[in-house]
Amino acid sequence: MDTRVLRILAKYIVDEVKDKSDQQIDALSWKQESVENLPLQENGWDCGMFMLKYIDFYSRDMDLIFGQKQMHYFRRRTAKEILSLRAE
Repeated sequence: MDTRVLRILAKYIVDEVKDKSDQQIDALSWKQESVENLPLQENGWDCGMFMLKYIDFYSRDMDLIFGQKQMHYFRRRTAKEILSLRAE
């Protein structure tokens, strides 16, 4: 696994937290792992929704069993959750 990108992202997050809240966080304690068979987006506009679903599924310890075909449903569901101010 090439950890260069992960180190750059961790530094960005550390710097943003420091800038926005004047707090120090320890990125060295974070677990780094590579995910196999990651669902891929097939267009130029669903990157944010894919990221939300990666986080959602991963945080629930679920397999990443979604793809581009489900994005329309996820967009509508996420909009509904935001408007009702609660996740389902």
